[in-house]
Amino acid sequence: MQARQPALWAAATTGMLVGAAMVSTSALSSAASPASLAFLRYAIGLAILAVPAALATWPRYRPRDALAIALLGVAQFAVLILLLNHALARLPASTCALVFATMPLFTWCLAALTGREAVSPRRLTGLVLAVGGVTVLLIGSARPASSLGGAGGLGLLGGSGMAALLAATLVGAATSI
Repeated sequence: MQARQPALWAAATTGMLVGAAMVSTSALSSAASPASLAFLRYAIGLAILAVPAALATWPRYRPRDALAIALLGVAQFAVLILLLNHALARLPASTCALVFATMPLFTWCLAALTGREAVSPRRLTGLVLAVGGVTVLLIGSARPASSLGGAGGLGLLGGSGMAALLAATLVGAATSI
């Protein structure tokens, strides 16, 4: 257990940072476009990491590997964030966090479809239970648009916000493989 401790702390910290980013993005979404919010997020990140990046020794990659890394970076740090920001502008942060937290399920499904993960009755049962639980929570939280102060409600399981959220989760899962 001791050897796993740093990984568990890193995962917990990442979860808190992603949650805080979702809430702050949701709060700011009425004041800026999804693209502007993504640009500001990465401009702040660049400002914080510029000096350590300049001092770091960088590994050398073959051109083919560098292209694959660049494409993964664009998918995860541009496309995913733009889709997520779009969803956060239209859906409550709690809904976005709940659906986005299903990324490991999407990742497993993609890995199983591509033959990288074994499919078993036990895993399928876990998948069905998890998706069923998320569905119950989403349907239970659905309210008419007027009850959310014009925030668009969940208009649930439809609309550009949910489509963008599912697409962001799928992009994150695909880049995780």
